[in-house]
Amino acid sequence: MSASTEIKQFNACQHESLSEGQGCMVTRCTCGHLHLRIGVLTLRLTPKQLADMASTLVRAAGRVECETEARPQYLC
Repeated sequence: MSASTEIKQFNACQHESLSEGQGCMVTRCTCGHLHLRIGVLTLRLTPKQLADMASTLVRAAGRVECETEARPQYLC
């Protein structure tokens, strides 16, 4: 599949916004994929991939908080 074909297919989908933050958003398209947009980067994910990414990011954010002493050590 060529890049132009992929772009046409992406543009043909209808997107529903699921969540939006300061620098990212998640949409669901009519073809069933989820799109995670961070700035100019878009990742097309299955629901399972999105769930795995979300839990991985939550764990990483928790470690970063502990390492930067943003929360008490007894909570880490």
